[in-house]
Amino acid sequence: MDFEESPPLRAFVGLDLPDAAREAAARTQALWKERLPAGVGWTDPANFHITFVFLGALPPERLARAQDILRACARRFAPARLALGAPGAFPGTGKPRVLVLGVDDPDGRLAALREALVAAYSTMGYRPNHEVFRPHVTLGYTHDRSPVSISHDLAPAPHAWVASRITLFVGRDTPAGLRYLPVDIRPLCARPA
Repeated sequence: MDFEESPPLRAFVGLDLPDAAREAAARTQALWKERLPAGVGWTDPANFHITFVFLGALPPERLARAQDILRACARRFAPARLALGAPGAFPGTGKPRVLVLGVDDPDGRLAALREALVAAYSTMGYRPNHEVFRPHVTLGYTHDRSPVSISHDLAPAPHAWVASRITLFVGRDTPAGLRYLPVDIRPLCARPA
């Protein structure tokens, strides 16, 4: 991608979802759409991902530094066994801002990777907006923060996968709407402990 003469880019580091996990999350989102009142801005399933660090408006000239950090961190971590988890809301169901699908990380590898990324990106001025990392896929954002009820039948069919790559994404407006496009994809290549 050529970003030489671009304005600052909405950049973040995360995990892309494999197609089967994306489809399972989209089915859960479709159930929510049927049951919840209007007032939710739904995430396009093409943009489903797990965020580690949101770098914000990153000037294009700082993109190379962000890629160097991604490369260094990716080499130190092994792939992670993950599964789609329970549906939920942040900060809670009473006055939700974000509707999510949790991601189960039984070995704790995502939390360790996120901690390393936060430390590494702090050299670029990054500060996390949440101290507690709760891996999730964002399904939508509420506009009116009305209480929501989350029933057990909203949970996705079991779907597990091994996450083996980490990505630096940028948000770009496209004819199809906002898309999160990969700028750099790096393998998680350390051996499991």
